[in-house]
Amino acid sequence: MSNDQNDIIERLKSVIDPELNKDIISLGFIKNVAVNAKQVNIDLNLTSPACPYLDDIIRDINKALEGYSVSINLGYAVY
Repeated sequence: MSNDQNDIIERLKSVIDPELNKDIISLGFIKNVAVNAKQVNIDLNLTSPACPYLDDIIRDINKALEGYSVSINLGYAVY
């Protein structure tokens, strides 16, 4: 893993799921992080398409990654 990827992952640890009170890295919601200069592509898998906190989580991801252009690929875990 590159230093840039490590930096992004560390920043994403500040993003807390409001319902579960844990960060999105610990919860396993981030499946992939790709960094190319100041462009970051993230695969975000939530547990439900009806997640009431989706907008909050996306806002917090963008805030945590300020200075980067962020693209989020949204998916949902299948259990």
